Amino acid sequence: MSLSPIGNVRDEDWLGVSSGSGMGDFREPAPLPRLVKCLAIAGVLGDLNSSSSRLFGDTGRTDGLVTQSSALGGGQSDPAMNLKFDEEFTVFGQSHFGLLSSEKVYDTMVSFLSPTGSRL
Repeated sequence: MSLSPIGNVRDEDWLGVSSGSGMGDFREPAPLPRLVKCLAIAGVLGDLNSSSSRLFGDTGRTDGLVTQSSALGGGQSDPAMNLKFDEEFTVFGQSHFGLLSSEKVYDTMVSFLSPTGSRL
């Protein structure tokens, strides 16, 4: 089986499956919990108008590791595999690992977790 580069989340998605066996994709949807408010934050190298975004659209928007669409829970050919977050936020000019120390990410998370839920 050739594992998809997108989202093997559950152990059953990959345990005991040899890459290259050509047996298909055994992943099943792993939806977000219904009673939990969920936030997705994506990083994008460059800005909204960078040349890669203009040339390649959403697939050109990446943090150097995953596409913006994938980071925000999308990009799957099967719509049941896509995630729907309560809120999404994209930080431009940021790499995947740069998100860990980004003040914008921190401020977004604090705002998201605040009792009023107000955005900064």
